Amino acid sequence: MQTVKNLARNSGFLFLNGIATNILSFFAMLYIARYLGPKDYGIFSFAFAFIYFFSFIPDMGVHQILVREAAKEPEKAGKLIGNGTIIKFFLSFVALLLALICINVISFPPSTKNALYIASLGLLISGTGAYGIIYEAKLRMEYS
Repeated sequence: MQTVKNLARNSGFLFLNGIATNILSFFAMLYIARYLGPKDYGIFSFAFAFIYFFSFIPDMGVHQILVREAAKEPEKAGKLIGNGTIIKFFLSFVALLLALICINVISFPPSTKNALYIASLGLLISGTGAYGIIYEAKLRMEYS
């Protein structure tokens, strides 16, 4: 019965988190679109859509493996988080390097290139997500 309670609670937290994130994103995009105007918002949207193609590289299934292993052996969670962070940072740099190569190989206008360079920095942030695995492994989604 406790497992069902945990599952319901965790599902609720994940659901509410998704709704809150989508609402905030919606209003942020409205503001950004009004502030930038049609042309610049198009460049903004293209930059993030282009960089999205590289966003799968920093994870590559590492997160799921870390959660599984931390759930199996909770005493090794600290070491797993450390190793996972190192792996994700390395993969983030690989993704950034690939994105920068593609940006420079394809001939984009200067304003689009600058937007792509700025958006590509977000790939480095994706290497910091290993810390939440401990909460997922212990089924405490309200903290993740």
